[in-house]
Amino acid sequence: MMYRIAAASSHFILEIVIANLFLFLFFIGQKRFPPILLFSSLGFISIILFFILLERFASKGKWLFLVIILPAIVIIGHLGGLSLFFASVIGLFVFWRGISIYDESSGLSKTILLFFSFTLGIIALVYSAMISYPYQNAIIFQIILFIVVIITDGFCRKWSAVTNDKAKFAFYFFRIMASVTVIGIAFMFLLKYIQLIFSSILQGIVFLFSGLAVPVIRFIEFALSLFGSSDYKPTTKVGEGTNEGFDYQPRSFEVTENVLYFLALCTVVGFVIYLLRKKSRLKESGSHFHHSVIISEGEPGGVFTSIFKRKGVPPDDFIRKEIFRLEKFAKRLRLGRAANETLKEWRQRTGLHLSNETIQVYERVRYGGDEASIEDKNYVQQEAQALKLQLKEIRKEQKK
Repeated sequence: MMYRIAAASSHFILEIVIANLFLFLFFIGQKRFPPILLFSSLGFISIILFFILLERFASKGKWLFLVIILPAIVIIGHLGGLSLFFASVIGLFVFWRGISIYDESSGLSKTILLFFSFTLGIIALVYSAMISYPYQNAIIFQIILFIVVIITDGFCRKWSAVTNDKAKFAFYFFRIMASVTVIGIAFMFLLKYIQLIFSSILQGIVFLFSGLAVPVIRFIEFALSLFGSSDYKPTTKVGEGTNEGFDYQPRSFEVTENVLYFLALCTVVGFVIYLLRKKSRLKESGSHFHHSVIISEGEPGGVFTSIFKRKGVPPDDFIRKEIFRLEKFAKRLRLGRAANETLKEWRQRTGLHLSNETIQVYERVRYGGDEASIEDKNYVQQEAQALKLQLKEIRKEQKK
């Protein structure tokens, strides 16, 4: 139970970070710091309590949340300086995401969340640079926190699957964490210099365009004076009768810089959308499921049918069929194997006594294409029956 709550809570932390970045967009224009500390604390504590209620009382935990935790969130949030509306939104957000993450076991893909975080982070950084927002480092900290949580979650998931050299794996993890931390801190301290360099590049582009535009405009005016009326007078002339022609007028780059910022922002958003669409097309054309076979009508090599017409059926191989039925049985008990989760990770999360011999036989058949012996088939079949009984016992313990 604790492993499942920890996994779901780490996923919710990622969504809290994205929500914090979204809040920054509303407070940057006011040059105020958003109430992300209170929001994050309320969200994290309440989601853990909600997961505990769901584990203990199943569907009744939803009603207990609405009766006990939701009013507490509203009261504490209002006492902390939040409006009643915003505090209610926090409570409903926790309720909605808690049910979704708990039922789906994994929630949204971490790749999609990573794209969302970087997109919102870049938008917030560009927007804050345009108006000199004083809390830009807090935005960078949110992005770094997101990356650290993803790396830590992946480390915890893979740790149980490592059987031989755990010290080397831990050293590799700490080396990655140190690299991310150093890069993030360096970026936070060098942010002003990076913005200065970027602003200098923009000003150079403006000077270049203005230097090229003046001769073109004068040539157009000269051409109009030749083909137009004789009363036409060029607009680019020095002031007469006053000293305005000799007064220095500093160039203003505010409008041009805003336009260039907007174009850069549109480019980043368009690139992210392109990557998402490309990833979705690749996933649709070449996806492989752990526990189902895709059956589609048509000739070999033809186009796949619509995803709504696909049907998951047990594999033909005996070993894979037994594992498929075991996973299907576990799914009915809400203990199913999550997407992109190996058998070892599934065993660690649920506490199943799934033997290494069964895992090795399954991997040889599934990935190596080997043919299982009669002894292996009998062994896997007997263990699958025993595991079903164990799954029932695990579910009974969770309901207590």
